Amino acid sequence: TAVATLAPTGWTPIGPALLGAADDLEGGEATRRIVLITDGEDTCGPLDPCEVAREIAARGTHLVIDTLGLVPNAKIRQQLTCIAEATGGTYTAVQHKDELSRRVTQLVDRAAEPVITPVATEGAGSCSAAPQLEPGLYTDREKIGEHRWYRVDVLPGQELRASVSVA
Repeated sequence: TAVATLAPTGWTPIGPALLGAADDLEGGEATRRIVLITDGEDTCGPLDPCEVAREIAARGTHLVIDTLGLVPNAKIRQQLTCIAEATGGTYTAVQHKDELSRRVTQLVDRAAEPVITPVATEGAGSCSAAPQLEPGLYTDREKIGEHRWYRVDVLPGQELRASVSVA
């Protein structure tokens, strides 16, 4: 594969690489994916890769970053988890070549599937003004100290699932 032809150079410019990739993939409404594979933390400051990922997500470019960490290190895991969560991606720790191949294949296959893009919504400041949400995937941002309200009909036999990301 093309990945097998790459040679490491000793630097890990994760922040600048993410910005460059985001610029290259900008435009259109379709969700695009990056698979970031690294054996170390960013070594080319001052760009904090987690802040870069948050900036990319805030642009609304529909760019999802999945991260694969080749070194079981708490600091690297935290950095890669932050990048993935900020953009709606996943983090996976990989320790063996077969595991890496399997996970890359899964991510490529998933990229070929249709992606549901979250609908931007804004919760209300009170229960009585809460917007009615239909089943689907939504995104909203809330600052510390704010409380947002939403209305959702849950029929017998159904369950409500919600997810929160703190960045």
